Amino acid sequence: MRLRGRLIDKVRGKIALLAKRGFFHIFVAGAISKLIAFFSNIAIVWFLTKDDYGVFSYANNVYTIIALFTGFGLLTGLFQFCLEKRPSEEVRAISWYVLSRGMAIDVCLSAAIMTSMLFVSLPIESAGKYLGILGPMLVLDYAYQYCAVVLRVRLENALYSALQVTYSLSYLILACSGAAMGGIGGTIVGRYLAYALTIALASFFLRRIDFSLRARSRLSRAIRADLWRYSTSTQVSSALNTFTYLLDVFLVGLFIAEAASVATYKVATLIPEGLLFIPGAVITFAMPYFVKHNRDRGWTSVKSRYLLGGSFVLYGALAALLILFAHPIILLLWGEAYLDAVLPFRLLALSFLFSAMRTTCTNLLCTLRAIRSNLVISVLSLIVNVVLCIALIPSLGIAGAASAPLIVSIVAFGVAALLLARAIHALPEEGLVDA
Repeated sequence: MRLRGRLIDKVRGKIALLAKRGFFHIFVAGAISKLIAFFSNIAIVWFLTKDDYGVFSYANNVYTIIALFTGFGLLTGLFQFCLEKRPSEEVRAISWYVLSRGMAIDVCLSAAIMTSMLFVSLPIESAGKYLGILGPMLVLDYAYQYCAVVLRVRLENALYSALQVTYSLSYLILACSGAAMGGIGGTIVGRYLAYALTIALASFFLRRIDFSLRARSRLSRAIRADLWRYSTSTQVSSALNTFTYLLDVFLVGLFIAEAASVATYKVATLIPEGLLFIPGAVITFAMPYFVKHNRDRGWTSVKSRYLLGGSFVLYGALAALLILFAHPIILLLWGEAYLDAVLPFRLLALSFLFSAMRTTCTNLLCTLRAIRSNLVISVLSLIVNVVLCIALIPSLGIAGAASAPLIVSIVAFGVAALLLARAIHALPEEGLVDA
């Protein structure tokens, strides 16, 4: 009984510590945000015809691919470099440098999107016009993400969580209202307004925590070079990872060239992709601590084992539930018109398990600055995905498109787990921690 009592007290202590450090702020906010986003996507499907939803999904998919290059990865550099031990003046100089250079890059990307859509047509008719309208949103998205990273660096988890929920709720109300009143164009206008409202709130939060961009000195050439090297390498890996899972929607539109097929496949992806907020929330909370201990093999080894083991059990249970109840879920949420999404939904639900584990491993590799390892995983995943999509989509349609990310996620998780174990083993030993 005494042993049981001590165990219960220990668990309570761990839960209290997590609550104090803001884990539940992040997790609950992530859950609420994704739930709101999920309902937003459902509502938008209701307000748009199936063909219109296919057009919007395709344009948004191409926009998301381009957005992978936002700021050339400087936001990841801001997170890593400002959490490492540095003088406060240097941190301010890095913050200003990342904001100014990143915004300039995104202005150029936005201009390139709007200009190119005047001369380039997409496989799905009318999608190019809406992609051009989405272009300037890159700048607003960078401003929002910048503020969010600053709050994470300061460990202001409650404010960071409030910002997440504000954007999601604003998007639900404004984008869905826009879809009801103005179709695809109204949806995009609502999204712009949601960004504007959230950035205004973020500015208030940054003033509240006395965030300042005033730097008395410029960054040295060595730090700038190190920042760019880390940021671009990490961004390339991240972009390849995300592009690997965006490619299927793009190729469905390219090979099948039917807005209805794109809409069906997109519906199949909504819940499995939406649930990725769970590993995202967990790793968002954990990453600052892994960065702070990224030279301690004992601490990193113990904590990573517990993180990966617990994650696999949780994500496996969620994947099993989705596979089991796929048919009633599709029927309840989207109706009989989308029942052809059941098979790809089940394949993508299983893919969620391995994608979530791969996400955890690759983010832990980032905290250890194992940039080359992540690049190897990203390139391998992209190559395998391209080959599988080209081979499977023409013959199996959207079922083939769903099979490709499943196989890729399994391979990528296996490679990532091996490279993570090797990276941890290479760390200097600074003492074990109490598990």
